[in-house]
Amino acid sequence: MSDDHPVVTLQFDPGNLTVGDGKDIRDGLSAIALNDNDIWLACDEGCRLERLSRSGSGLTFDSHRSFPLTDFLDLPAKRKEGKPEEEADVEGMDIDEGWLWFVGSHSLKRKNPKADDSSKKIAEKLLDISRDGNRHLLARIPLDEGVPVRSAGDRRAACIDTSPKTSALLDAITSDTHLSLFVPVPGKDNGLDIEGMAVRGMRVFIGLRGPVLRGWSCILELHLEVDGKKLNLRPVEGASLYRKHFQNLNNLGIRDLLIHENDLYVLTGPTQSHDGPHEIWRWKNGAKGEAADLQRVLTLPDRRKADRAEGFTVFDASGAAPSVLVVYDTPAEERLTKPGAVTADVFALTR
Repeated sequence: MSDDHPVVTLQFDPGNLTVGDGKDIRDGLSAIALNDNDIWLACDEGCRLERLSRSGSGLTFDSHRSFPLTDFLDLPAKRKEGKPEEEADVEGMDIDEGWLWFVGSHSLKRKNPKADDSSKKIAEKLLDISRDGNRHLLARIPLDEGVPVRSAGDRRAACIDTSPKTSALLDAITSDTHLSLFVPVPGKDNGLDIEGMAVRGMRVFIGLRGPVLRGWSCILELHLEVDGKKLNLRPVEGASLYRKHFQNLNNLGIRDLLIHENDLYVLTGPTQSHDGPHEIWRWKNGAKGEAADLQRVLTLPDRRKADRAEGFTVFDASGAAPSVLVVYDTPAEERLTKPGAVTADVFALTR
């Protein structure tokens, strides 16, 4: 795609590309985490995780394997006969201390009319709002020699309390002074929409694509504890089950988070489904929850109607600042280089 930065090829199995109601994994990559020689990915319409392994020069990842979430967790939305598993809409992922963490969007969705629909049909579709129960996941799964398992020794897969209608996190947000009004608003309408996760021990940072309030986006800091197969939210400050960090990120919503050393890096993009800038910001000492000290470190190349940056992960940490690997929703056609493959970009960040 470009001569000024390295390009990585993600080679999926051409016979195992379809998720949900027929979406190609490559068209909806929504989360990524690199663990040694394995890249973990999720598609926003699936209910499974994907793993690719490094081969050759290190700029190709293949040996694709899929791992259904039902292998590790009891999902809140049960599968209906003859229909695909209800989507989890995994929008954030991280790996820390041998645990694979991920979070669903927790958002409502509004049906999307087609351009050639009649005026009546458009109005009807825009009234069609629904909630997928599997979007309420916030979970961690143990990795055993790079393979996810329900349990490994005394380590067990665990999740916050969930149901088809809510979760422990959503219940806490429902009474929030800033965010509660946006819970019943669909995510792509500037409603509550989780995108992005970064983990340090049992401290978890959650990025919100929406709402953006008067140009300010929000990161939620959670402190968790484990109780068997359940993750519990612990009070962070006083009686609150999370701490809000409002950030002025050029009026953009958060698409992903990552921790490098003690800094928290933030990938941003438009809150709604339209073209706009995608940027990476560095929050100095953000992993410690310190007061915001923000610096924009990269503006991604702008491509109209394509390449919506959705996830990033540290690719090379050998320099003063890391290089990151960025994956995209709605990839440009030229990224689909051969059957089952899609390219991603490596960018060097600045201090």
